Amino acid sequence: MNPIDIDSEVYYQIKKRADTSMDTPNSILRRVFGLAVEPDSLNVADPETVLPHRYPPSHKPRKRAPTDLLIPVSDYMYPIIDATAKLGGDAERDAILERVRWKIEPIIKPVDLEPMSSGEPRWRTRAIRCKTERLAGHYLASDAPVGFWRLTDEGWKAYRREVDLGWWYYGR
Repeated sequence: MNPIDIDSEVYYQIKKRADTSMDTPNSILRRVFGLAVEPDSLNVADPETVLPHRYPPSHKPRKRAPTDLLIPVSDYMYPIIDATAKLGGDAERDAILERVRWKIEPIIKPVDLEPMSSGEPRWRTRAIRCKTERLAGHYLASDAPVGFWRLTDEGWKAYRREVDLGWWYYGR
């Protein structure tokens, strides 16, 4: 085993994903990363413990949701910019995502509310993906503290441009 240091936010996320009191940080991370159960716990003589797939026995793989039924990742851009701006341009990720949730309310679909294997609702995972793939470094600062999102000068310009044009097509 290799010991690692983690901050309290990461520890909270690991603890939040524990299924039972028997879960260890290692077993939780193995589940999050889609790895098989711990090799040391497998009894090769017992065929029940050998997994035919990469998920633990208690986990049922979910089918991927059809892309045409989901809110496109790009549709999270302006709600994220708007929510961040209305929180002063620098706020905790969870506070921003809570505002994004209410911005996308008019177009959200039941499939977007379903939990992913991580336990997070699909819309939230896709919003974070939008931040990572489309906004980070350009509209949102990549040097913001962990767990915080901060608008860049370009992000503020985009916010003002969209407000002036009245293109905020989701609720206020």
